[in-house]
Amino acid sequence: MSREIPAGALHLLPVETREPEYYRLFILSSLALAGLAGLVLGVHIPVGRLLHWSSEARRPDIIQVHGQVQLLGFAGLFVMGMSLRMMPRFANTHLRFEGLIAPVWGLILASLATRAFVMVWLPDGPHSLLAIWTQFCLLLAGAGYLLIVFATLLIDTRRLEGTAWFFLAGSTFFFLQAALGTLIAIDEAADDTRVVSYVPNMAVLYLQIGFLLSFIAGVATRALPTMSGIPRPEAGAKRVAALLSASVLLVALPLVWLEYQRYSSGVARLSDLGLIGLGLSLIAIVALSGVMRPVRDRTRPASQPHMRLVRLSFAWLLFGSVEAVYFGSRALVEGGLPSFYNLDAFRHTLALGGVTALIMGMALMIVPEFAGERRGANRQAAMSTGLLVALGAATILRVGPALLAGNLGPDVRNTSMAVAGVLAEFALLYFAASFVRLLMAARRDALPLRPSGIQTS
Repeated sequence: MSREIPAGALHLLPVETREPEYYRLFILSSLALAGLAGLVLGVHIPVGRLLHWSSEARRPDIIQVHGQVQLLGFAGLFVMGMSLRMMPRFANTHLRFEGLIAPVWGLILASLATRAFVMVWLPDGPHSLLAIWTQFCLLLAGAGYLLIVFATLLIDTRRLEGTAWFFLAGSTFFFLQAALGTLIAIDEAADDTRVVSYVPNMAVLYLQIGFLLSFIAGVATRALPTMSGIPRPEAGAKRVAALLSASVLLVALPLVWLEYQRYSSGVARLSDLGLIGLGLSLIAIVALSGVMRPVRDRTRPASQPHMRLVRLSFAWLLFGSVEAVYFGSRALVEGGLPSFYNLDAFRHTLALGGVTALIMGMALMIVPEFAGERRGANRQAAMSTGLLVALGAATILRVGPALLAGNLGPDVRNTSMAVAGVLAEFALLYFAASFVRLLMAARRDALPLRPSGIQTS
């Protein structure tokens, strides 16, 4: 006969079976940054254009901050928090250098909060110094996170799985984007501007995309094949990790050369090849996960509505792969780089349609607060459907204007983007309110959440 372990005996459990709580700090911070800054700026930009607000003069800066907060603040902090929770389980070991987790979180939060709440709205001030400081914070955070991931996963190289290779690549990309961003901020300090030049900013952006896609691919090739009734594709995952890493570097590094050395159509074509490789990597990640063509659906009935949200995100990743291959191939033939609108469509397809929907769908299935709620009356099906509709519509309304930029007037484009931002904000607030409600309920119970399945004989 089995029984649950009494709450008073939880401190006697081995360290690896106790539920870490720091992931909640990362999740709450990511939701706060997106809800209060990232998506608010995403609505502010098109509305400001429609109403001709005075902030129109600073639009390029606001656009960059919006992207940084969404990629690193929302998606980045969320992915980091969940990766720190899952790494010990995947590697069957303890997290190393746990004392660095709080400083890493604090440095990232300080950097992004300064950019979103100080630099954007500061009419005059030491913008260059603040830019260097925010990037240096990210650099220190990236070094700490890199140390945690490498020390945890490389403790026994004989047991490295495909997921570990993705996690190692992802933490490396986070550090590289922070290092490159710091060098760019120092180089442009003399101009005292809050706007980073377009080409090096795109290089940083691709490294950030590589960071997010690496961790998403690591989870997708580890957890989702089991739910789809197929074996974990270890050999395939390692090959895709190599392809993704090479593609990200190939698309980003030539952009740095083009900015700081000299323009060359040959170097531009290397970046185009990297974009094509990135598209092929996305196709491979979706194929290895098995979610689009499951052999046998092993998802529990209570979680099946969330799997529809996951499938929606993978459908957008596939659409993004088509964009990457097409835009990269066309630019390769022309001997230049994809246009601004092409890349705008691609990054919002990935960030809003792919990454955001996947984060919410997977969180509903594996975050302990949501998993615990499904033990009682399941009220999550309606929530998952609402998120699916809101995020799907938001992605169409945001990506469409970029793809049809030559056929739509500016007012139509801005109206569509504003509605997309409002829908995305609704989805995020809906998700955040549910998470906070469950977190507060757990606190009121005065008992820490226990890992599911912990029993004694």
